[in-house]
Amino acid sequence: MLPLIAGPYRRARAVKEVSGLTVDLRWPNDLLLGPRKTAGFLSRAYRPDKIAYAVIGIGINVHQREFAPGLATPATSLDLESGRCTSRQELLVALLKSWSWKMRSYYVAHDLRRFRPR
Repeated sequence: MLPLIAGPYRRARAVKEVSGLTVDLRWPNDLLLGPRKTAGFLSRAYRPDKIAYAVIGIGINVHQREFAPGLATPATSLDLESGRCTSRQELLVALLKSWSWKMRSYYVAHDLRRFRPR
């Protein structure tokens, strides 16, 4: 369920909002521009000593101009694909807004209101 909460669809919307680029979702954790990967996502849920928490990591190639040869999936960046400098700050705000909305609805739907996100 965790990948659905942090959601590749919401990341794709945030990227489009800021860069104007439409990304392709590759379930479960990649965003592609054409055949090239521009973002990846990892999530892990933990429950040590019955204290549940999750760690969510996201990597988006924003300003990178060169990539290592021989990658399994060729890579690109938002700047290379859009032809302009993409604001990392605007992208971060768009990502946080999309996650904030989804997390609020998830907490209410699963009656987790007694827990507070950190």
